[in-house]
Formats: sequence, structure tokens, C-alpha cells
Amino acid sequence: MNPPKERVGTINEYRMMEYNTEGEYREKKEHYDLLTVVLLCPDKETEEQRGSNPVLRLLGVLFSASLTAEKKQKILELEFGIPMTEQIEKEMERMCNLSEGIYDSGLQQGLQRGLLQGRKEGFEDGRSQGLLERNLYGIRNMMSRLQLPLEVAMDIMGVPEEEKERYTRLLMEEVQ
Repeated sequence: MNPPKERVGTINEYRMMEYNTEGEYREKKEHYDLLTVVLLCPDKETEEQRGSNPVLRLLGVLFSASLTAEKKQKILELEFGIPMTEQIEKEMERMCNLSEGIYDSGLQQGLQRGLLQGRKEGFEDGRSQGLLERNLYGIRNMMSRLQLPLEVAMDIMGVPEEEKERYTRLLMEEVQ
């Protein structure tokens, strides 16, 4: 329940209309205007919504993920004059538990996706690091055992032109 900023605090109503694309016949409005869609976009679930439309405020409180059941009950009693019967308290508790379950489920899914993405990125980083280490090892060996110049050793190892400056810097740091 997080509408885009431009929709927060709005109530929009949508109705069916008749458009004649061919011919002159007109249907009576009561025969086709049987559907109205009302889009309610309450503000975020903050307690500081007192100035907003009462319907939007009520929905914001009821569907709040951050307000406790007790806090919701207090607001419903004080602001809306809804007496807290045992039945309403049970339903409120059930509704709050449901929203917590949905939140926890979404959180779990997000964590799993993040973990998979992290593993993928970690694998790619590890592969890149391994390639770098292998190339540096090969360049060092060719330079010391075969007495090849750095540029020739990098060419043999297939180091791309745009990476040669980086390899040179890393090898020079090892010498110092």
C-alpha cells in the first residue's frame, strides 16, 4: 500500500461512458453505467495524518504495517468513535498478524534474491580476481625465467590494451 507520491491522499472515481462510433442509437445511461471504480490512495501509515480525508485516514490506519494492533484500536476509538468490542479486537489482531506474515514473506523473498545476486556477483568478482592473479603470475614468470620485457610478457598473456597500465602498476607495487 505505497502509492506513488503524486497519488497519495487522492480519491479518483472512474465510470463507463457511451461513445457512438457508428449510427445514432443512444442507450439509456442506467443500462450501461453499472460499474464505478473508486481508487483510494491513503497516505503512508504515519500517525500524523489527522488533517487528511477521514476515509483515507481510516484506511491508512487499518492497513498500516508500522502501527501495532493496540495503536490502531486506540486511533479507531478516539478518532472514529468505533467501540472496540471483543469481536473487533480479534479481527484486528488477525488482520495485523496477516500483514506481518505478508511482510515477513516479502522480506524472506527479498533476502533470498539478494543472497543469490550477491553470490553471482561474488562469483564474478572471484573469477576476475583469479584471472588477474593468473596473468600476474604468468607475466612474472616470463620476465624472470625467460628474461622477457614486461610489454612482451603482457602480450603473450593476452592482457587487453586498456588493462596494461593496471597490470604495470600492480607489478611495480610488488617490487617496492
